[in-house]
Parts: sequence; C-alpha cells; structure tokens
Amino acid sequence: MILGLIAGSALTFFTFHESLEMSIYDDKVILKLRNEETILNKKDILLVFLDKKQLVLLGNDEKEIFRYKQELKENTVRTAFLQHHYSWSDKEPFKEDFQKWV
Repeated sequence: MILGLIAGSALTFFTFHESLEMSIYDDKVILKLRNEETILNKKDILLVFLDKKQLVLLGNDEKEIFRYKQELKENTVRTAFLQHHYSWSDKEPFKEDFQKWV
C-alpha cells in the first residue's frame, strides 16, 4: 500500500511538472512549463487558437511563437484570452493553405 502511495504521488508530481501553466494579463501572457517561463507581450501576439489540444500563439509575422499541449477545455481557454482582448480563432487560420498527401 505504501509503494502504491509513493508511485501515485510520483506520477501526480510528474504530471503537474509536465503541465502547461498559463497566466494571461491585458498586456502579456506568461507560459510556465517545467522550470522554464516564457513571457510574451500582447503587442507581439497576432492570434491565439487551439490545434486539437495544443495552444498555438502566432506572432505578427504569422509564424508560431508558441505551441504546446494543454489540458483545459477549449471554452475555458477561449474565454480567458477573450476576456483580456486577445485575437482568437476557433480554427487554424492557415488550414486551407495545406493539403494532406497520401
């Protein structure tokens, strides 16, 4: 039983350690992953959207400046960014520009 408790605690710690932590403000977004913190100024973010479960932030040059898997519901993430007046897209903005090759 003690080994199960230790294994469960270790798994929980590892899961939280690998989770993306977001802090969204009117002028910046702070993204913390593991022990690394990325601060992106709002003026440098053109668009925010989810690609499946991955949060994607595009820069003013329309290139990705951040992409990582997150576990929150899409509506929760959308609401948080919209409350702080970030541009949000419900779909990938360049999806029509690519074709799947078979």
